[in-house]
Amino acid sequence: MHQGFITDREFSKTLDSCQIYPDKKSNIALSVSGGVDSLALLILMSRHVQKIKSRLVILHFNHKLRKSSDKEVCEVKKITENLGHKFKVFTWFGKKPNSSVMELARQQRYKAMLNYCKKESIIYLMTAHHFDDFLETYYMRSKRKHSTLGLNSIPKKYITDSLIIYRPLINFRKSRLIKTCKKHNINWINDTSNKNIKFERVKVRNFFEKNPQIYNDLEKEVKIKIKKNQKIESKCSLFFLRNLNFFEYGVFSFPFDKFIILTNDLKTEILK
Repeated sequence: MHQGFITDREFSKTLDSCQIYPDKKSNIALSVSGGVDSLALLILMSRHVQKIKSRLVILHFNHKLRKSSDKEVCEVKKITENLGHKFKVFTWFGKKPNSSVMELARQQRYKAMLNYCKKESIIYLMTAHHFDDFLETYYMRSKRKHSTLGLNSIPKKYITDSLIIYRPLINFRKSRLIKTCKKHNINWINDTSNKNIKFERVKVRNFFEKNPQIYNDLEKEVKIKIKKNQKIESKCSLFFLRNLNFFEYGVFSFPFDKFIILTNDLKTEILK
């Protein structure tokens, strides 16, 4: 298996599997922080859209959590403009909370970007989540005893009322994103919060680095789980299509005799 940088051909196949077919009129927005993950996505998408003369809009959120954040805006803007794409920055002003700051920052970032995309009639927003992110989230949720569907972790595709969020790098390991940036001579910004052990994700990341076999075992486990969950989701959808009846004021029902014969796993997910 090829474990070097991500090739243009590999990336094109990934976009095909996501059913992303941009044309000359399409505007695709990319969430770019300036870290290695999002810059790998930027360079791969930039090379892809060059062939079809499509357009990218690069969205950057300045959280104002680091002294270097304004400088980072300039660095991302320079890379973006050198590649010939439109650049838009959002800034989080005001006092920051003492707790749950990363979660609130994520909410503020998505809110700003979703509103912008809706205003500009952009239907595709891409983020640079990769397989390591997926596995870390899976591990954290499994420790909290989430059941089947909750363990699907980070989906490749998420549809809102006005936007489709894609994560085309979700099946690639971070090591390959690093190699991709090095291949194309792209320097990235190192976020110091990625080393702060007060954050649960950093603790999990450090744990995986010290225990590579656990990471490998978890990778095998999650692939089996995904297949199982996809079957359950399909059966849930089929049950609802065949049996769900809607009434006024948000009331709905399904026949008990159809429900009681299902497996316990399926019953749990339907009730959830």
